[in-house]
Amino acid sequence: MSMRNKKQISLEIEIEKARFEKDWASLANLLKKYAKLNNISESPLECLVQAERFISEDDYSNALIALNKAYSLDPNNQEVIAYLAVVEYKRNDLALAMKHLSKLNNPFTNINSNDVLLNNRKVGLLIQAFNIKGKCYENQGDPQSALTSYQNVTDIAFRYFKNLRLIDSNTKPFIEDSLLRVAMIQKYFGNTQIAIKQIRSSLSLQMGLTSNSFVKSLWTLSQLLLRNVPSASFIPMMDISDPNNAAVQSKQQFYIPHDEVEEAILALQNAEVVLPNTNMDIGHQSLLYEDLCLAYSRKQQFYNIVEIYEKSLVVKFNDHHKWIQLALALYSCGKYKRSLFIIEECLSYEPKSTTLLLLASKICINHLSQMTKGIAFAKEAIQCIDQEDSTLLSTAYLSIGVAYCKKAIECKSYNEKQTNQELSLFNLKKAYILDPYDYRASYQLALIYSDIRDTPLGLKYIHESLGLNSDEPSSWNLLSILLSSNKNYELAYRACKHALSQSPTNVELLLTKAKIEMALDDGSQSLITYKTVFTFLSNDTLTSCRDNDDTESLPRNSRNQSGPSSVVSFDIRSATTADKSHKSSTLQSLSETDTFEDSPQSTKDLLRATSGSTSYASNTEIARRVHLWLSLCEAFTQQRMFKDAALCLAQAESLDNNNADIFYHQGYLLEIQDYRDKAISHYHRALTIDASHTATSIRLAGYYLRENDLLLAENNLTTILRSADPTSHQAWFQLGLVLKSKGEIERSSDCFKRAIELDKTAPLIPYNTIPRYIN
Repeated sequence: MSMRNKKQISLEIEIEKARFEKDWASLANLLKKYAKLNNISESPLECLVQAERFISEDDYSNALIALNKAYSLDPNNQEVIAYLAVVEYKRNDLALAMKHLSKLNNPFTNINSNDVLLNNRKVGLLIQAFNIKGKCYENQGDPQSALTSYQNVTDIAFRYFKNLRLIDSNTKPFIEDSLLRVAMIQKYFGNTQIAIKQIRSSLSLQMGLTSNSFVKSLWTLSQLLLRNVPSASFIPMMDISDPNNAAVQSKQQFYIPHDEVEEAILALQNAEVVLPNTNMDIGHQSLLYEDLCLAYSRKQQFYNIVEIYEKSLVVKFNDHHKWIQLALALYSCGKYKRSLFIIEECLSYEPKSTTLLLLASKICINHLSQMTKGIAFAKEAIQCIDQEDSTLLSTAYLSIGVAYCKKAIECKSYNEKQTNQELSLFNLKKAYILDPYDYRASYQLALIYSDIRDTPLGLKYIHESLGLNSDEPSSWNLLSILLSSNKNYELAYRACKHALSQSPTNVELLLTKAKIEMALDDGSQSLITYKTVFTFLSNDTLTSCRDNDDTESLPRNSRNQSGPSSVVSFDIRSATTADKSHKSSTLQSLSETDTFEDSPQSTKDLLRATSGSTSYASNTEIARRVHLWLSLCEAFTQQRMFKDAALCLAQAESLDNNNADIFYHQGYLLEIQDYRDKAISHYHRALTIDASHTATSIRLAGYYLRENDLLLAENNLTTILRSADPTSHQAWFQLGLVLKSKGEIERSSDCFKRAIELDKTAPLIPYNTIPRYIN
């Protein structure tokens, strides 16, 4: 190599270094030396340097003059073409930019390229130019060509840079943008899986994404997963079914999402952490929170949604819509009192919102037993609803009807009960007239007619309800009970079995089935049915609408300590059954009838299987479980399995030691075993708790009758029939016996006739035990 060539190469290296550092003073001297050494007055290199200086100063007009001069001197120079395209794009002249970009070649795929890529600066310029080319094609509506351009960016970057961490800060944003745009174009073409794979790859690159690109990539990935990927087509990052991959995961203790929602949550959580370090505005933070809420709602993680809306309100406190969403989230996770409080505050700003008024009414009636307040909200809604909107009006009247129906059940006075039943019937009829195609109105009408013992009308409306919605378990349950009141047990049993084929875990249906089986003298099958109910005791199926506001504290953010299993930190639906999943194995062993021997063993198994499951149970839940234990006690008693029945009563008493039903059953169990003195003391304790307890008063009257204390027996029964329960056929029959013993044959005959009439419509399960709520 000659001395002259060595000097030129050395000079070119110095010039390139100064260009990279933008040292314009040194460049002026170096370019003079370069011109003197090559004996040229003007070169493309000098024009390019001038253009670079003008571009750095955002002086695109002079930069364009210098670049045109360079282009006239060397029209095939790829660097000049790239700079011309960049400047024209900066000047918003996309047509001229595309004219120059059409001459641009990828040096790694074009074998005729004359340019030799020697440094990071030239590669960065080409990457920028191809990125701009892709944007221009997108602007022209040519996504396929845009995809090719963006792929050229990644091709040049990954072929040239052997170590991605060496990519300079000016070039990196164009590569990141191209990677993201490739994914978005693939999504546009419907190639969702390719788009997801592309973003996963970009997130795993070793070059280290900038905060903005990292957040955008995570956010885009989460949106693709949440909105475009069904569970059936989800492809995990690693196949954990492969033993080798499972061993790697176990050894390294890193988390692998099990489905698209978990991966989306993981991506959004990471984006949320990095978001404060970006230059994105508050609006982006709110949108990210909304996507997080969408993801958590797919997993029914309502506590997490509440926390997110609370964070979102810190960002934008006066957002009325978010307050309403927070109230709905609280409602979904069972925090009804807080939800109602927020709704009432929202109503102070929007007093004519029928949606909020009806929701407030629903919370009061269904969950808080605040009937008067619920009725007031519903009446307010009626005043705000357009009279032509029959659907909403029907819902409002339905709420009022259900509220009066529930008030009637709670009344101790029969006159007050009748008044509330009449008001309920009036409002439910209005709801039915306004919207005869709403199955809820027909169902509630059937319920109120059942309460007043009008079985034909009850059957008429329940058939209508099932005709409108045959998938509602509550309607089938009521139909079975109504049929049992007609003593048509076989048909009731078939209806119940059909409903259970649709809803096999519905506890109300299972309890009705067990009662019907007892009526059909199939006590052993009834016990098996009760055992089935216990298998669902720890599940959420126990109650249709429960109030978790009764819980003082719930375990939050509890994870499985055995290793990373789920990104979802807490599920309110499983809060009451944490660490109880192993209990079901005990119940599975009780699969045959002969396990229910006349010994405490089988019941003890049930006790062990359900012990501790009430740690966080609400009042509604406890009442349901007490009812379940008492029903099982009744089944054991009918089979004369007294030890098992006693154990059931002990378990019920451990749940609620101030319950009149429990003392009644304890007394009855003692009485049929001829421990009458002890039985009477339990009956008295039951009446101390509830003076209008019908069953206890009837048993006491029978005792007084046997003791020939006819006056006290008559007083007990007449008090019950006048004020508490005039529809009790057993009370009327017992009163007939008392009057017959007194010699009052005519009055006695009337009582027997009344008992027979009422017995014809007496259900196996009292109608007042059927849950009343607004769907």
